[in-house]
Amino acid sequence: MVPKRFNFKVNNAPGVGFIAEEVEEAGMPEFVSRDPVSGEITGLVYEHMVAPLLKLVQKHEMTIENHEMAIQDYKTRIEALETLTISQQAAITELQSRL
Repeated sequence: MVPKRFNFKVNNAPGVGFIAEEVEEAGMPEFVSRDPVSGEITGLVYEHMVAPLLKLVQKHEMTIENHEMAIQDYKTRIEALETLTISQQAAITELQSRL
């Protein structure tokens, strides 16, 4: 779904948001409001989107935190390997000088 500029069906006023038909086609009919008599789509109930979106944001925040911890762990390991490499290079140089 991509936010779009549109005109409201009721008063032709300009708006920005999601197209209700696209939201329904995307498998989220619970966010679509309908006329109780005709069943025609009248718009979106944006306040119904808040809780699921918040849960999704929280999940992404947790993923980001996990990735940040993994990155820090990788940096620590790289630093240790660099130190080991320097130490081993010094030992190799020492051994070569004895030959």
